[in-house]
Amino acid sequence: MIKVLLVDDIKDNLYLLESLLKGNGYSTTSASNGAEALDLAVKDPPNIIISDILMPIMDGYSLCREWKKDELLRNIPFVFYTATYTHPKDEDFAMSLGADMFILKPQEPDVFIAKIKKILSDFNIQNRKAHEPTTLPEEMVLKEYNETLIRKLEDRMLQSEESEKQIRIYATQLEMEIEQRKQLTRNLEESEIRFRTLAETAPVGIFSTDVLGATTYVNPKWCEIAQQTYNDAQGYGWLNAIHPDDRDSLAEIWQQAIQTKAPSVVECRFKHQDGYVVWVIGKANPQKDEHGTTVG
Repeated sequence: MIKVLLVDDIKDNLYLLESLLKGNGYSTTSASNGAEALDLAVKDPPNIIISDILMPIMDGYSLCREWKKDELLRNIPFVFYTATYTHPKDEDFAMSLGADMFILKPQEPDVFIAKIKKILSDFNIQNRKAHEPTTLPEEMVLKEYNETLIRKLEDRMLQSEESEKQIRIYATQLEMEIEQRKQLTRNLEESEIRFRTLAETAPVGIFSTDVLGATTYVNPKWCEIAQQTYNDAQGYGWLNAIHPDDRDSLAEIWQQAIQTKAPSVVECRFKHQDGYVVWVIGKANPQKDEHGTTVG
């Protein structure tokens, strides 16, 4: 099985790469910085290394330089996989250090795997050696190294500032949305209080149901007319107060009204426990929310 050494200081990045590569038949070992990666590679050389650039202790560029100096590791393909690419000189510098491939994040999984397969295939089929570092005076290498890292650090700072800006904007929008929801809740509570106040003193029977037609509220006048308690009327308990001769037909009419979500008017009888009968005309209208959806 092909062994891949992954180097990145961000655990989520490592996890995603590990999952992708293992899912495609590779085995992986991970390191959080260049120094750790070198130590692992010397003990158990991989078939390929894939490294980020900006990392603590030893960055990717320094890792690549040390990798290419080591006789055991120098012919193992070295791939940079980074999201902090901001200038063509960054890739040029990476290749001058001996990198064999420079891949930009993000990549589609299939595209990324195809690139890794290609470089491994090139090395195996052609039995070629890894890319050799460009021979430059040490002071020039250090100069380019410093300039490149500064560019990347500046870019990361700009990205962080932009991220913080977006987070602040999102937080502000979220606060406004929360406040709007709170205000809506307060309005609904106030509306509910007004409804209950009016309903409790209304001279006619009033009821409300959920979207399935089960009763959730009856006012005192309804209880008086039906001679049924508030609790007994909940759900479909109100049907017990209907005259037995009207009960089945009324239940059928009520179910049709629920299914069609249409207003309904029906004449029926309540029968009290003492046998007294009260004729009523019942009217029901759908309750809708702010989006026009029937809620009861």
